[in-house]
Amino acid sequence: MALAAATGLPALAQDLPLQLQWRRTPDISMRQLIDQGFEIKSATSTTESIAEARYDTITYLLQKGSEVYRCLEGGVLDNEGTLKSQVVYCTVLVAPYDAKAKAAG
Repeated sequence: MALAAATGLPALAQDLPLQLQWRRTPDISMRQLIDQGFEIKSATSTTESIAEARYDTITYLLQKGSEVYRCLEGGVLDNEGTLKSQVVYCTVLVAPYDAKAKAAG
């Protein structure tokens, strides 16, 4: 009986919405948010080793009242510490939404 229930889970998962609560905001930078009165509330950093390099990230949480943004700076550095690629973007906290429905149209 448990096997029958377990085999149905992948099909059920495909029908469930993909709930997200952070929406990417490509038209705004962390500098613009600070200029608008947002304050940095926290910053965390991580480092991961990947092949012959490492991936460093710093994630900032900025807040003004009930508005919250998460900004990420990430970079791949080689063994000598030279920056090889970089990503910088911010996301805004929103009410959970179905990302599958948005992608479908």
